[in-house]
Amino acid sequence: MTPKFWTAVALGSTMVVSAPVWANCIPLPVVGGSGTRITKKLSPGGTLVTGDNWNTDFVVPTDRVFSRFVVTVTPRNQGSYSLNFYLKYPDNSADRFFSREPITLEKDRPVRQVGRVRSPKDQPFQVNVFVGGFEAIGNTVQIQVDGCTR
Repeated sequence: MTPKFWTAVALGSTMVVSAPVWANCIPLPVVGGSGTRITKKLSPGGTLVTGDNWNTDFVVPTDRVFSRFVVTVTPRNQGSYSLNFYLKYPDNSADRFFSREPITLEKDRPVRQVGRVRSPKDQPFQVNVFVGGFEAIGNTVQIQVDGCTR
């Protein structure tokens, strides 16, 4: 299988090379939203009374077996962010497949990462995308998750 494209972002002395986007992928719907992509302005951190909007969940359809999930985060502002991506399973466990705190992202340069399922018989029910950080408050990001069958 040949990747369609790669994305690389230079981060000082570190380069993050994101995963390729593969064929046989479908966009996942946003939990509690409409559509398969969400754009949000990051709110201040939560308190006991108010919450932040740093977590976004995507529904994994049960009508097919996925082998991997591709998370794409596109910042609309350059800055320092905290990124954590998880596959959430029905037994209340979760596999974190990407974590960078902090990570400097370039404006309009997508970061893509792939999370692989445990096994074809052990499918997650949601993909959680955490994008936040105190330095990122007020910044806008676009998030999409694709589920891939091969």
